[in-house]
Amino acid sequence: MEEDFLFMATIQEMCNTAKANDSSWLIDSGCTNHMTADLSLFKDLDKSYLSRVRIGNGDYVKVEGKGAIEVETLSGTKTLKNILYVPKINQNLVSVGQLIESGYSIFFNDGVCDIKDKNGVLLLSAKMMNRSFNVDWKEVCLSANTCEDNESVLWHKRLGHFNYATLKRIVDLQMTHGLPDIQEQKSICEAYQLGKQTRVVFPDNAFKALSKFQLVHTDVCGPMHNESLNDSKYFLLFVDDYSRFCWIYFLKSKSYVFAEFVKFKAAVELETGNKFEDLRGRIGMCSFGTKEEC
Repeated sequence: MEEDFLFMATIQEMCNTAKANDSSWLIDSGCTNHMTADLSLFKDLDKSYLSRVRIGNGDYVKVEGKGAIEVETLSGTKTLKNILYVPKINQNLVSVGQLIESGYSIFFNDGVCDIKDKNGVLLLSAKMMNRSFNVDWKEVCLSANTCEDNESVLWHKRLGHFNYATLKRIVDLQMTHGLPDIQEQKSICEAYQLGKQTRVVFPDNAFKALSKFQLVHTDVCGPMHNESLNDSKYFLLFVDDYSRFCWIYFLKSKSYVFAEFVKFKAAVELETGNKFEDLRGRIGMCSFGTKEEC
């Protein structure tokens, strides 16, 4: 039988229906596993998993299951796996060691504990109280930060990213009422730059498809800084040159590209009755004709 360790705990002399007294989770470096006594938190629970936990005074308490729970973080909903269900503890515990094994990073500095994922994205911050770090997952996403724009930037955005010089001229010539004194900004407006970008005209002799799937463009994008809700880091894009219809497939790694392409090709050919002819993009250029696969 496996044994896990818990250096500090208070035993609840209650029945198996006892729940944790506190909804917060204690970040504990002396705990080998995440643990909770609150059965309602589990998304799924394997009650066939039986073990025991040795606490600080040498006594053992029973583990009556292991499962997963969903928690809200600053970067979205995350799933914590291998949570032990220990009915007789009265404090939910987050194991520092188990977080590190799962690829998370924990930083303690100036009375604050920051937990980040493997991409360096901040999941939560817990302030020290009574020399311990507690986090309430329900309250992590309830905070909001204010963002201040000066009046010039605000009206620049309200008027469709109108350039500052023209806005200032409108105010100086008293061509309208209600606008504040506009000051030109040294900062670069990203949306304004994107809106001014131009694209070179396609040559007249560029090939244009005359039927569906005569030419399909494709590309793979990633890895993304933030994973999707299903932990995907890439996406695979197909664009039909004739109809301009798009298909997007989320991928956990690039190794899934070809398998997803094969499924996509079979599905659209069956649905439309049209056969693939050419595929053009980052995963190669293929001419199908009588071939079944590239």
